Amino acid sequence: MIQKLFTCLLILLTSQGAMAAEPFIVFDGLLYTGKPDLSAAGLQPINLVYSKSEMFEGGKFNETAWSAAVTRSAADMKPLVLDIEEWKVSGLPKGEVITNIAKYQRALEIARVAAPKSQIGYYGLVPERNYWTPVKKDQQALKEWEATNQSLRVIADKVDFIFPSIYTFYNDPVGWEVYAKAMLQEARKFKKPVYAFISPEFQDSKLAGHNVPAKFWAKQLDLCRQYADGVVIWGGFQKPWDEKAPWWVTTKEFMQKLPKR
Repeated sequence: MIQKLFTCLLILLTSQGAMAAEPFIVFDGLLYTGKPDLSAAGLQPINLVYSKSEMFEGGKFNETAWSAAVTRSAADMKPLVLDIEEWKVSGLPKGEVITNIAKYQRALEIARVAAPKSQIGYYGLVPERNYWTPVKKDQQALKEWEATNQSLRVIADKVDFIFPSIYTFYNDPVGWEVYAKAMLQEARKFKKPVYAFISPEFQDSKLAGHNVPAKFWAKQLDLCRQYADGVVIWGGFQKPWDEKAPWWVTTKEFMQKLPKR
């Protein structure tokens, strides 16, 4: 009877996004120059396939160039993250949204052919990244956001992983927590492993490029540990590696507390 009750509780907590599967994986998506091999600290490699502006010249997606980019990135069999951010999936007439979702489906089909042995997911597409709607708790906006996310199920059903983007924009741990939990709970609805993209740097705000304070960063790692299956740590483009950076010291301390694989 006790075992049965424990099993039911475990299922309930997992369905609500309050418990992540073991082991918790930390992927290295960092771009710092002079970065050492971080596998000794427990981080695992991952590949990102970035779409480039020249792939969209003339208003048509260059499928050949996209296929070649995927093939190059998939050569070492690491998990593959597709990063295409040009096609909006909300805020447009319904017909345009449907067309854009179809474009993402087509890009995924091409990637499957180009990298048939790779496990694949889209960066920040499913669920759609949305900070202010969860934070402001506007019920109508929340319903519309959830509907947008459900419209993306046709993509979520075809990927191996969900990679929600929960970057930090403001030095507001309370607001970030509300937003991150909402994002991860939406991601859980698709019943796939969830690996959240986080960054030690603030993004897309007046604080962009500055490092997130160590205490705030620790909070982010701990929250993801509770609500996701892992994280992809991204950032540091054209910046020198700093072994003593507070965020990295905090990350190593976090890694040391994880169960050994």
